[in-house]
Amino acid sequence: MTILLSGIALYLVSFVIQIAIFRFRLPKRQIFAILIIFISVLVVFLCFTSLRSIECIYLSMVYLAVLPGYAIFYTLIEAESPSGLMVLLLEASGNKGLEPKAFSKLLTDDLFLWHRIAELEKGRYVTKVSDRYFVTARGLFYMKFWLIPRYLMGRHSYGG
Repeated sequence: MTILLSGIALYLVSFVIQIAIFRFRLPKRQIFAILIIFISVLVVFLCFTSLRSIECIYLSMVYLAVLPGYAIFYTLIEAESPSGLMVLLLEASGNKGLEPKAFSKLLTDDLFLWHRIAELEKGRYVTKVSDRYFVTARGLFYMKFWLIPRYLMGRHSYGG
């Protein structure tokens, strides 16, 4: 029970720190900033806690296992997120509802494609040489996290 309560308290503290920092100055690489904030809070806690070593290990495992889920959830509320824009559009429609065409008008390839390409360049996952984009070594490393599950499920081709 101590581990569960400590984990919840750490997430609340991390979340409050994240909100404070993001309201003061929104980082360019928001997910990276979230990871730094949450891991830093855990490290500081572990340095000053009176928990036994095994409890610290369990707490770290639980805390770090939940962190990727939070990072993925955070992408849903980013302003340029397709899901976030869809939710905002639905909320604005109120009781009138929306026709499917409304989503087609809002969600165009240009709206999201170039923003994502710019973010990949900013994160140094791809580089642009003249008029072509190339995956960097860093991009290849992170690409494996998306490709391995596809290969395990037998989906080797694009769109499969």
